[in-house]
Amino acid sequence: MKDKITKCRSYFDFDKEINYINKMNKEGWKLVYIKAGIFYTFVRTQPDEYTTILHADKKENLARVAAFAAQCGYENIPHTMDGVGDIMYLTGKKREVSDDFVTDNESKLTVSKIMLNKYRIFTLAFAVLTALFAVFAMGYWYCYYNFHLIYCFRYNIVPSAEYTTFAVIYAVLVIICLLMLGVILKIKRRVKSKVKRLREEMSIYE
Repeated sequence: MKDKITKCRSYFDFDKEINYINKMNKEGWKLVYIKAGIFYTFVRTQPDEYTTILHADKKENLARVAAFAAQCGYENIPHTMDGVGDIMYLTGKKREVSDDFVTDNESKLTVSKIMLNKYRIFTLAFAVLTALFAVFAMGYWYCYYNFHLIYCFRYNIVPSAEYTTFAVIYAVLVIICLLMLGVILKIKRRVKSKVKRLREEMSIYE
């Protein structure tokens, strides 16, 4: 029986990512490392022994937050962007972790705002990719119909399928990017609503 496994997963939705990690926790697997954002390494533990949470903060605050998290029973899980990014994956034994960690609305708002900013970056990135792939696809179709076909007709040559193939590939990439953009925008709206709700709750208690 294996004591260590690595799973390949890709998530844009951080909530789904944490749900997946905690599902593995319930099955008796503790997350110990995340590589390249898609390779999750787990070691065998007792079923439902650990719980994992996601926390985000300004980079300059992460060391202080990690120290406080350790006092609350959590350990920081190393990942590829560790020390560079602003996201922390924290795990701890259920019977040992304290509820004192990130319970106030201000901390939750900070986390949600950072997540919202990341989804804005994702939105911009996929919008740019969609535009680039669309330009390439239209460029290949334009060259095919306005240059290649005319040249082949003039010299009685069988048209090459190369232009069509690349145009179709880029068109498929455009569709994929548009679908991903739709998913990210949906998640972004959900996180934006959460930020708005937390702000309203904070204003009530001020």
